[in-house]
Amino acid sequence: MAPKATPPPEFSGDGSKIMVTEWLKKCVMYFEVYLIMDDRQKIIQALQHLSGSAFDYQEEQIKSSADAGKSLGTWAEFEEEMTQVYGKKTKEELAKKEIEGYFGSAGKKKASTNFYQYAEHLRQLAKKEKTPNDTLMEKLKDVVPDKVWDGFSMMKIFKQPVPTDWEKYLDMSIKLHKEFYREDIQGSIFAGEKKEEKKTSAPMARTITSQTSAAEKPTSGGKKKLRIPEG
Repeated sequence: MAPKATPPPEFSGDGSKIMVTEWLKKCVMYFEVYLIMDDRQKIIQALQHLSGSAFDYQEEQIKSSADAGKSLGTWAEFEEEMTQVYGKKTKEELAKKEIEGYFGSAGKKKASTNFYQYAEHLRQLAKKEKTPNDTLMEKLKDVVPDKVWDGFSMMKIFKQPVPTDWEKYLDMSIKLHKEFYREDIQGSIFAGEKKEEKKTSAPMARTITSQTSAAEKPTSGGKKKLRIPEG
């Protein structure tokens, strides 16, 4: 009888029920039982067992996995990256030095290149470095993409509460980014999951109609509709 192995559990990033080191070891055990030797196939198998913030963090790899012509790197590189991000081995002093690269012009460039990876890296570093909430809030507002910033501005205009806690502000930024930059999310090997995500995220958006306020009234007249996620 051929040996059987339980597929590795889902890993959701920070707050996951399983530590990243244990998750990676269970992935390797699964590969050994089913004789998965190719690095690309190992990474694709691992990507299929990600969820939550870890899924968002690996968004680019997930897209690339649908294209056989794109390299996903080696399994050793994948293990090292996941351990560095989620292994909580970075000392506070190193995190403090590294986090500076996530603010100002350098941070804005990172956020515009891949906002999900930027947000997850920042989340991990901020928790390790223990940056004060007020400092993080001030610097975060300077680096969020333009459409996300506009979304927060419209929330204030329509008297919707804007988070004052940095992590909640970051979570809302991700929701706004998914709404306003939806065209950037392409199909992947997880097409089914993407469809389900769209079904569940749709109720978070609402249409706000402005007719009377001169400050928000379009120059061409008529109604102005904006989609703002409810947080």
